[in-house]
Amino acid sequence: MQYTDDVAKLFLKAATVPFMGAEVYNIRGSVVDMSEVISAIEAAAPQVRGAISYDATPLPFPDGQDDSRLTALLGPVAYTPLIDGVAATIATFRKALSDGLLTAAAL
Repeated sequence: MQYTDDVAKLFLKAATVPFMGAEVYNIRGSVVDMSEVISAIEAAAPQVRGAISYDATPLPFPDGQDDSRLTALLGPVAYTPLIDGVAATIATFRKALSDGLLTAAAL
């Protein structure tokens, strides 16, 4: 999983690197099990504890991406821990709801 703020910072960092041409790079992010995502949500929003379920059958996707070419170009890449990213995302949605910028119906 990639946290959008981390991705935005990578784009900004990439814009400052002298580079000619066009390349494609992988962003690793957090490689986690769905149970960890649910635990992070429940930690940030305890009122939903036990309300989220999922099918434990894995999807046919690779387990993460190799970001070694990206780090070779940009240097060390900082990734926000899953629990912090989920908490910040929930806080952002709560603020948007309380400020009237978003409605529960729109979610």
